[in-house]
Amino acid sequence: MSINKPTTEADIYPPFEKIGDEGWDSKLRDFLTSFEVPLPQPVSAQEIDYRESALSLSLPAPIRTFLMEFGPVSFDYVEVLPIPQISKASELWFAEQLEANLDNYIIVANAGGTDDHFLIDLESGKCLLTRHYPAEIQPCLASFSDLIRIACVELYTGYYGWDDPELYEMCTNVMEKLFGYSL
Repeated sequence: MSINKPTTEADIYPPFEKIGDEGWDSKLRDFLTSFEVPLPQPVSAQEIDYRESALSLSLPAPIRTFLMEFGPVSFDYVEVLPIPQISKASELWFAEQLEANLDNYIIVANAGGTDDHFLIDLESGKCLLTRHYPAEIQPCLASFSDLIRIACVELYTGYYGWDDPELYEMCTNVMEKLFGYSL
């Protein structure tokens, strides 16, 4: 690992503000490379177009942009799905147990495994967490960009980071400050 262990909360802040901003991709690539996170092949526009056609919807621009630049990155807890696995939330195996209209949500990432997922609301762009037990949907983040940003913070204490209770507390504080939510 070529990144130093952070000593202050400021050291933990994500490397970019918003997907699509100038330089966001090079900042994120450098950050992920410093943690030695494997970077998969980017997804082509043609693959995305094909999936959108199959789902009869358009992916929000930040998701398209991220996939075309980085592909389905596994940040550890947050695992961005490969394009063939991005689907409507109504396809969740526990969808019938959820008391929500799932028509406007798409599944974009696994959350700590394959049974819990991050969804994006196609109307508002907000990110939600759905859990299979108990079956529920919880609002969690303002956008897909924030999902990727919070995943960056989590890298410091996840598989690629350090097993350190003080660092875990700092990361949780940063998540709460920036996003009002922690993983």
